[in-house]
Amino acid sequence: VTRGETLPDWFGDLPAGRPLVLASLGTGLPATVLEFLDKAREFGAPIPPYDPAEPLNTVVEALSALDCAAIVSTLGMPVDTAEAAPHVRVVDRFPQQLLLEHADLFVTHGGYNSIREAVRAGVPMAVRPMFGDQQYNALRVADLGLGEHIAARGAEAMLETCRRLLTDRTVTDEARRAQKEMLSLPGIDVVVAHLEGLAET
Repeated sequence: VTRGETLPDWFGDLPAGRPLVLASLGTGLPATVLEFLDKAREFGAPIPPYDPAEPLNTVVEALSALDCAAIVSTLGMPVDTAEAAPHVRVVDRFPQQLLLEHADLFVTHGGYNSIREAVRAGVPMAVRPMFGDQQYNALRVADLGLGEHIAARGAEAMLETCRRLLTDRTVTDEARRAQKEMLSLPGIDVVVAHLEGLAET
């Protein structure tokens, strides 16, 4: 957690008595990848247009139909909030590590840091991978029983995944077990000393 970071003022205004769902899908495809896709289309490759707002719009639609209190981080991406339910708060950014301490579910793109922070907080994950290693990460989260990989696109698939994860105690219990295991690992100072010892041999 960043030193001096605090929960937002509006955190206390979230609906009480509902599970808290956080959602952050990262920054989308890198500009270099988008440029590559555009060039490929110019050469006639049958690549459908990519809408960077589509994944977040899907999240907002799905969470609007879920009985929860939801916070969605856009990281500056354009999002259509016209149909967002009152219990879904859409913000540019949020203190992810702090909010994860209070969350019941994390909808994520499956980036390494986001998964690490969710495991540290003991929060189950619904992983909707975007590109790169995120697909593998999503499969590993599912294999380890820490959440589910959302393979299908569309709000319905995301909604059903989130509903299952909020009611499946086995996933929550496994996430808490993984949290305890992570928190019991030695600190970075021990690792540094170990590496220094290896370098001397």
